[in-house]
Amino acid sequence: MKKSALFLLLSLLLAFTAQPQLTVKAEYIGQSAYRDDDTDKKISNYKGSSVIYQADLNIPLSVKMNPDGLPRLWAIHSGADYARLDNRNFREDLVTDEIFDLYLGLLNITPFSKKWVIVTSADIGIYSPTTRFSRITRKQVLANAAVLFICQIRPNLQIGGGLAINNTFGYPMAFPALYLKWSTEERWNADINMSNGFMASGGYHFTDNFSLNLVLEMSGQVAFLQKDGKDMMFSHQYMVSGFRPQFKLGKHVSIPLTAGVNAMRIAAYDKRTLKAMFVKTEPGGYFGVAPYFSAGLSIGF
Repeated sequence: MKKSALFLLLSLLLAFTAQPQLTVKAEYIGQSAYRDDDTDKKISNYKGSSVIYQADLNIPLSVKMNPDGLPRLWAIHSGADYARLDNRNFREDLVTDEIFDLYLGLLNITPFSKKWVIVTSADIGIYSPTTRFSRITRKQVLANAAVLFICQIRPNLQIGGGLAINNTFGYPMAFPALYLKWSTEERWNADINMSNGFMASGGYHFTDNFSLNLVLEMSGQVAFLQKDGKDMMFSHQYMVSGFRPQFKLGKHVSIPLTAGVNAMRIAAYDKRTLKAMFVKTEPGGYFGVAPYFSAGLSIGF
C-alpha cells in the first residue's frame, strides 16, 4: 500500500518483549472481478485472486531497567512479504503478478518518565515486483527512519506522535507519524491500532488458551518499478473483516485463524510523486468483494 512503506516501522514500535519472536502468516483472497475506479463498472472479464505470505522476526539485543522499573530496549526487526496475484484474462498491463517486500532495521525504546517513551527506528528495505535479486535496482531500495513520542494516557491507552523520514520519492522527506493503541484486559476485549494501516478487533476470552474476535483490518504491500519509462508505484491494499479464533499453546505459541470477507482490494499503478500520495494521478482499478482466509503462527523463544 502507498503508506505501508512510509509507516512500515511503526507497526513494530511496541510489539517487542524481552525475548525473540517469530511470526508467520498466510492469507488467501478469493477471486473477484476487476472494476474501474471512476465508474465502478467491471473491466471486460478481468478477474483475480491473491495469496500473501508474511514473516517477521524481532530479536532484542539489550534490555535494561531504569529506576522506575521500565525497560530500555535495543532490538533488531526484520521481515518479508510476498504477494502472488493470480490475474486472469488481462489483456492490458493494469496489475503486476507479484510483489516482494523485504526489510531489516534497528529499534530503540527509551522511557524518560513513568508515562512518556521515546521510540527511534531506522531500517532499509527492498520493495520490488520480483523475487529475482538480479533484477532489483537501487530505485527499489527504501530507507526509513522515525522518532515517536508515546504517552501512556491510561493503562490500556497509548497515544503518540512524531516524524517519519524516507526516500519514497527519490530524496529524503519527512512526514507526520501517528500512533494510537487502545485495548482492554477483561474477558470481553477490544483493541484499536492505527500504527500501520488500521486494525480493530473485539471479542471474548473464553479461556486463557482460546479467544474469539471480530476483526476489521487494512493492510497491503507496495512495489517500486518502471512502467513506460516512468518511475511508478504499484499499490496492493485490501480491507478485510471476519471472525478470528486464536489458540494459545503454552505461554509462547499462538495460532490465529481468520475467516471472513475482503470488501475491496485495490491493485493499481500510480506515479512515484508526492502528489500521488494524496491524489490519484493514473487510471486505476480494484477487485471486488471476495472470500478471505488466513492462518498465522507466533512463537516466542
